[in-house]
Formats: sequence, structure tokens, C-alpha cells
Amino acid sequence: QAASGAGAPGMNELKDGVAAYAAGKDLTGTNKVFAYPLPFNLIPQIDKFQENGYTKEEMKVTWETRKILDLPDLPVSCTAVRIPTLRAHAEAI
Repeated sequence: QAASGAGAPGMNELKDGVAAYAAGKDLTGTNKVFAYPLPFNLIPQIDKFQENGYTKEEMKVTWETRKILDLPDLPVSCTAVRIPTLRAHAEAI
């Protein structure tokens, strides 16, 4: 999921972080929206972790897949990853 999944604040944090990195600045501790600095990183955490070990975003994908396929007991394992792009979402099966 792209920075846009966190709205304008997420996209602004990515843009500002890329500019700072290009200017030679250290990004450590600069993140406010994401769990870690997003520029040039992949973050395998979107939203909060649930009791089952998956994040809320991963559970939403699971629930949506089961609903779309009309298979409420379909075993699904999902990993949601934040990517350093402004707008893009993808799924692979």
C-alpha cells in the first residue's frame, strides 16, 4: 500500500523525507505518520497489530476476500506492506 493510504499527511511525510534524504540528511526519528521512515524502505506493518498477530489492514484484506468469494471459512494468510510510492496498491495471490 502506498503512502496515500495514510492520506495527505502520509504523502507529505514521504515527499519531505525523500527531499531530506536527497539533501544528505539523516531520516532517523523523522517519521510521525509511519512506524519507520518510509523513503527507500518497505514497512511490513500497516495499522496496529491484532491479538492474532496480523495487522488490522491484513485482517481487512482477509475479510474482504472471504466476502467477495462468498467463502466465510476460506483460509487466508496476508502480509500488508507499506511501500515508498505516492499512489499505488497491489495484491498478489
